[in-house]
Amino acid sequence: MVKRTKASQAKGLRKYSLQTFYVGERVDLKLVREHAGKKLLNYSHPLVVELEKDKYVILTKFGTATFWNCTDTDKKNFLGEIDKFIEGDPKHRSHGDTLNVYVGGKEEHFTFEDAYIKDLGLEKIKIISYVSAQSVALDHYEEEIEARLKDLGKVVNDLKTKGRPSLTQTEILKQIGDVLSVKQNAVSRLSLFDKPDELWEKEDI
Repeated sequence: MVKRTKASQAKGLRKYSLQTFYVGERVDLKLVREHAGKKLLNYSHPLVVELEKDKYVILTKFGTATFWNCTDTDKKNFLGEIDKFIEGDPKHRSHGDTLNVYVGGKEEHFTFEDAYIKDLGLEKIKIISYVSAQSVALDHYEEEIEARLKDLGKVVNDLKTKGRPSLTQTEILKQIGDVLSVKQNAVSRLSLFDKPDELWEKEDI
């Protein structure tokens, strides 16, 4: 059996390049719907915005944006337009995930870097973007928790080596509160166990 190369699999297929960013703790989708001034392909979560033909942005309420076939200028302009609807410090925005989607093949299969699908509709745009968004948001919260635990570890080490903490009781309680706050945000905002309605309504999806 001859193993097909990536180039041979993608030959003749329509390619979409995806990039997902963590843009803030929360995106107010209701305000985006009311004021974005772009073409909305749906009104549910996640929200799909069509910038122009074959260019999409998918927004989640837990703070991610997934761009399909968008240039750096497209991303910058769009995020600038909705910045007032995003909660959280913009300095935390970082590129988190990439994926190539090839459309038009006879078979469907997926790898960590590529997705090959027969056709592309709103349902698949939503689901592919949602999976990428959850992964990026999880990575963000894992990094946040790790950073908080590292700070808290210094207190534990002081107790172990010196028999007393170098911080005041108030400072220690604040650090513990920071850890619990990140954990609570991850659970309440990520909707990790939520699935788009299409998964329950269409067996092939």
